[in-house]
Amino acid sequence: MAILELRRRATSTKSFAPTPEQDEIICAPAGAKIFISGIAGSGKTETLIQRAIQLIGNGLKPDRLLILTFGRDRADYLRDEIALGAKTIADEPLARTFPALAFSIIRMALDNEVRDPILLSGAEQDQVIRELLKTDLEENLSQWPNLYQQALSTRGFAKELRELISRAKEWDLTPDQLLTLGIQEKEELWKSAAKFWRRYEEVGVLRDSGVADPKERIDPSELINRAHHYLLTKPELQSQVEKLFDIVLIDEFQESDPAHRRLLQIINPKAFSIFYDIDSTASRFRGADPEGLPQFLSNFAQGESERVWKYHLLNSFRKCEEIEVSEHSSIADQSRYIVEKFRSDHLRDNIPYSEMAVIVRSPGEHLTSLRRALSIAGIPIHQESGTFTLADSGAIKPILLIAEIALGRKEINRESFSEIEELLFSEFCGLDPLRLKQLRLIINQNREEGDLTPTNEIIATSLLEADPLLISSSADSLIQFKPLLNLVDLIKRVRKIANQKNSTVTDIFWEIWSNAKNSEGMLIKDLWRERALSSHSNYESGSADRDLDAVIELFEGARRHVERFPDSKPDLFIDELKEATILGDVIAPKGDRSDQVTLTTVHSSKGYQFQVVAIIGVQEGSWPNLKARGSLLGSERLVDIQRYGNLARKELSALAMSALVEDESRLFHLAKSRSSEKLIITAVSREDDEPSQFFYDELEAHPSKIEESSPLTPNGKIAQLRIQLSDQKSSESERKKAAKLLKALSLNGFAAAKPERWLGFHDTSSETPLVSENEPIYLSPSEIEKFSECQLRWFFEKFGAQDGQASAALLGSALHAYAKLIGDGELELNEAMSRLAKTWHLIDSNLGWVHENGLASAVRTLTRFFQWQSGNPRELLGTEVGFELSLGKVIIRGSADRLELDDSDRIIVVDLKTGKSVETQKSMGANKQLATYQMALSLGAAEEIVAGRQLGGAELIYPGTDSQSITVRSQGIVDLDLIKAEVIETASLMVGPIFVATINPGCQQCSVRILCPAQNSGRAVCN
Repeated sequence: MAILELRRRATSTKSFAPTPEQDEIICAPAGAKIFISGIAGSGKTETLIQRAIQLIGNGLKPDRLLILTFGRDRADYLRDEIALGAKTIADEPLARTFPALAFSIIRMALDNEVRDPILLSGAEQDQVIRELLKTDLEENLSQWPNLYQQALSTRGFAKELRELISRAKEWDLTPDQLLTLGIQEKEELWKSAAKFWRRYEEVGVLRDSGVADPKERIDPSELINRAHHYLLTKPELQSQVEKLFDIVLIDEFQESDPAHRRLLQIINPKAFSIFYDIDSTASRFRGADPEGLPQFLSNFAQGESERVWKYHLLNSFRKCEEIEVSEHSSIADQSRYIVEKFRSDHLRDNIPYSEMAVIVRSPGEHLTSLRRALSIAGIPIHQESGTFTLADSGAIKPILLIAEIALGRKEINRESFSEIEELLFSEFCGLDPLRLKQLRLIINQNREEGDLTPTNEIIATSLLEADPLLISSSADSLIQFKPLLNLVDLIKRVRKIANQKNSTVTDIFWEIWSNAKNSEGMLIKDLWRERALSSHSNYESGSADRDLDAVIELFEGARRHVERFPDSKPDLFIDELKEATILGDVIAPKGDRSDQVTLTTVHSSKGYQFQVVAIIGVQEGSWPNLKARGSLLGSERLVDIQRYGNLARKELSALAMSALVEDESRLFHLAKSRSSEKLIITAVSREDDEPSQFFYDELEAHPSKIEESSPLTPNGKIAQLRIQLSDQKSSESERKKAAKLLKALSLNGFAAAKPERWLGFHDTSSETPLVSENEPIYLSPSEIEKFSECQLRWFFEKFGAQDGQASAALLGSALHAYAKLIGDGELELNEAMSRLAKTWHLIDSNLGWVHENGLASAVRTLTRFFQWQSGNPRELLGTEVGFELSLGKVIIRGSADRLELDDSDRIIVVDLKTGKSVETQKSMGANKQLATYQMALSLGAAEEIVAGRQLGGAELIYPGTDSQSITVRSQGIVDLDLIKAEVIETASLMVGPIFVATINPGCQQCSVRILCPAQNSGRAVCN
């Protein structure tokens, strides 16, 4: 029996040499009251950890020590470091957040009449608010102004309303006080918000659909207010809490809001050490109040200022001496630059990827582009949860879609096929575009005659129940369908679980995770585990760790949801996931991080340091982001009134803008202070997007000269050597050196270094003509026209290089077919239009208005042709008249759309053009296609119809144009001998082997211009 043993890497030991000031703080008496401010990198957190270890080592019981911080991850870090350093076990958490402390206090205050509290997440709170706003839309119980009625249904309005209520609670306001303030400040929205808030509070026990075990659900700001209220109104509880802890240590206290500070004040700790740095505040947008911190600390120490020790740590341990500032012309160039810098630092300076980070102001195209570039370069990455949502994770998206299909939440039709296709291409099915195309071919081969159901629809609906076409296919075909059948079977199993009476969202997710297979029939759960454990590539194992972390977070979130709402429907949790804007704060174990570059936002980077940090996208309008926060409901103005008093609106606006600029400066300072050795700052300069003043300030302070470095990838190095080898400006010794290196690389298996793979190395593959001397040359009138425009385009398209024209060609063929049926009298216009509408999906695969607009245009063309034919005075002799004419070894084959007889008993050749591009009348004399028709008919082609009649010329008919009347272009009788000679000459040129590229008006629409040496794009390939 094999035993699987998981081993973590050995914990790295930290060397911390405290300064004399830090040593005083660490060794201070247990009863000391200390304020410690310090700049970023001055070791505040490490000093707190060492003080906690020192106190425990001196005999303080761990349970008598309360450590507070901001964020669960930070609390986890402090707990681990203190536990490892003190080698002790505590019955209570050594470190916790302020909401966690408040929750514990509320639990202590519970009696039989109070329901168990549960903490509302931001997404849950938004959902409750949106449900209440729906009632306001119908009845307007909160009396919202008419101007804002349409906004009530939006997520943005619900979010702003939540922010306003949260800020009001943090500043200890009540609904009545907000209403009074709204009247005083003439803020109509505040008055309505106050009424809404009162209703929100009156709900008491909030219920979701299907929840049978209601609990008292409290949002984070109310949680702390409630704890404060219980301590204030229950003296025995306050006394009990005060006796719990001997010492309180607080990290990053600048991130506290007024509610946190009220809670700390009422706890009245006997001894404390409070660490803070106002310049590193990152959470002001969440209510942090750095401006009010000095006044609070002064009030907190009032009456015993002589007993409070104060320290200012001004020595930073992060000595970032190398700063590079670079400006780029595009986001792609910026990404390539960062990739090369990171690879160079890793390979040349032996800096681990885990000591590198990319920091952005907020997620967006800069981060997306860089992540893609790092992935392509094979550099492993770890993306912090604050930069994406769980529902958008590539690992979770297929699971959610499978669950939605099984629950009947996702409609299966042509419109939803783009999502279905994404699922089919995911690892949970494993198809690719080629195999999907093969499936469509097999379906078409096995369908019944007359079945016009689109293959997309057959594939999509088969997910609910395997289509008979799939099951009845041959054994060889069934292999192609196997991944799809595995997915069908999985959905069937999940539907069975979902239909069980007591099944939960966790049961549904577990059924998917336990049974999902890839295209080879391997279980996904086993494949990902094996990939994470056995991969020798940091990139592959990092990707596997990231996917498994996402799955664990999904199950942890689902478990927590089911635990809190035992009888809730699975739909509720799926909606909550899909509506989230960032990944929720979920306590879940994560994979042991290997050597990976960290991608993070400035807010998530707090508390971390790296040797190399790149701050990217320092753009005007985004960093600094000076857009007013809470602009509609004015939550920031509410805070400013509480902070500065009831000043005039202009004064408050000026103060708010000044605070916003200062806050953005703090964030930029915070991002820069994450680096201990090397800092890279980049921005992009392009149309309507330029670097910000922050960037230019750094560029002025640290002017950087970007030097081109040697490529660090095999292909990059080979490309550089090839350029050096072929550059006539290079010296003889440099070219010889490049040749030797290329030879060495070639002998060691680098295919790109082998000369035989280089373009231009081989001679022309063949100079043999396309047709041997004794073989006939076949051509059509339309080919003669194309060849006269551009020989090279004719050659490429003749032998398979044409792409992107399938739909247009199919449309033209269909309209020609209907025109023939109408012209022959076999079909009325209404019947033709009906048939065209029924089969349009086979011609045009687009959806929505594009599909409908294309059909309307085709019907209009058909109708205009019918109208033209009805008013055409000439007699119709035949449609699609095929003919063949031999001119020696040249054989002309073709078919004329229409042959008509005019009132002078002359034959007119009519060619139908379904496009919108119209030839000029002036150029009609040189139209080779029509001239060839005339020549062929004059020399005896289609004798059974022509019957000795004379020709009267030819016409082009354009029913598809937008002109009021149908456009007609006429060609007179041509010189038959001249056309015959031109056709024979054209046929001789078609044999090749040389074909000339000619610049002509059709170049813009040419599908093979990328291969044409007469075009810039083709010249780069061919030269």
